[in-house]
Amino acid sequence: MLLLVLVAGLIYGPYLNRTISYDEAYTLRHYAFSPVYALLSYTLPNNHILNSFLIWIMTSLAGKSELVVRFPAFAAGLLSLAAVYHLTNRFFGQLAGLLSAAILMCHPVFILYAISARGYSLSILLTLLLITLVLHSGRPNRATTYSLIAICAGLILTLPSMAVLVAAVGAWALIKRRAVVPPIVVGTIVGGMFYLAAFSRGTFHDVGGGYYGLSTPAALLGEFVDLVFTSALAPGILLGLLAVVGAIGLARRRVSLGLLLVAVFVIPAVLVLVQWVVRGDVFFGRNYLFLLGPLALLAGYGCRMLFRRWSLGLVPICMALSVIAAPVAIPQEGTVLLMQRIQANLRPGETIVIGNDLNEPVWYYLGHQHQDWFTPDIEHGRVYFVETNYQLLSDLLTEYKLNRPGLRCQPAGAEWEPFQVKVCYLP
Repeated sequence: MLLLVLVAGLIYGPYLNRTISYDEAYTLRHYAFSPVYALLSYTLPNNHILNSFLIWIMTSLAGKSELVVRFPAFAAGLLSLAAVYHLTNRFFGQLAGLLSAAILMCHPVFILYAISARGYSLSILLTLLLITLVLHSGRPNRATTYSLIAICAGLILTLPSMAVLVAAVGAWALIKRRAVVPPIVVGTIVGGMFYLAAFSRGTFHDVGGGYYGLSTPAALLGEFVDLVFTSALAPGILLGLLAVVGAIGLARRRVSLGLLLVAVFVIPAVLVLVQWVVRGDVFFGRNYLFLLGPLALLAGYGCRMLFRRWSLGLVPICMALSVIAAPVAIPQEGTVLLMQRIQANLRPGETIVIGNDLNEPVWYYLGHQHQDWFTPDIEHGRVYFVETNYQLLSDLLTEYKLNRPGLRCQPAGAEWEPFQVKVCYLP
């Protein structure tokens, strides 16, 4: 198992130094620069609070390189492989545990968030740890109690939507293991307390709109299936098929894990329907990526059931798939090329306004050195506008209140290609 984690680290590691993406840069510029803002500011869903706080600790100790910024998510990803192995091994044996870790290791979405400064790999790790702890036999001792409190608080602090998982585990515990209910409740309250500032300012309700982006449960299901299974190609299809086999096999066995996994999958689905009835919309599919861990557990067991001792051959196949999937999983942002165009073409006294998606990474890298390039207080002169899929010229002019009489705009020259850039002359 240690070898598999080491191989995963070697495969993922080279991608930790790639250019910062939009969501990462937004977290760094607006939240992770201060423990107060990381823990207490929730003006937008970009702040995965626990992740932002860990990034602040890392950058305070070791600087702000891309590797340092992404280390909390990277460590959580590798620990998730060990956690899914440990949990699967406990119920189905060492071979099934190794297969579960290998299947999770090669999933493109898992790889992406294990090498990105976001909170999703933390949610996967904490989900697996919570399931492991609540299945601990006997009454919880002091260490288990405090661990449950910390994990439940961590889940809520990572993403408020993780309350659906905590509710599912809590419902199972009420039936099967009531001794763990109090620490689950205490941990949930502790995590929720950090959102009090947002509640008190009335911003939490507005921020919730950033999570509720789909109109129907069917749209959510479609997005989740595409994210976890269809778009992930071979690793996703492998995960889905083997997880179904594992679920069928688990249904024939009377183990406490079976009912808990039913709760983990079914109760969030029921809560989706409740959200839809109450609000008329539902969460994005990525809010349910914590299910990757349980799905990998089922897939490892399913693979062992189907192929028995021959299933060990899947491990090197998954390692090879990880090598292929890692570069495919990473979106091409174009940030480096845009920064080269800006540095080559922007003259003294000129200003540039960049649309959402590319603006935060460029500001992160160039803003401190060339603050005058990105000043929002534009009075007059020559201004370049970089359009993106999220903001066209008209959107940018409205945002910066630059729709003035006499405004003249035209396409910039070929030296800005392949970007859609307009140059405007402000009277």
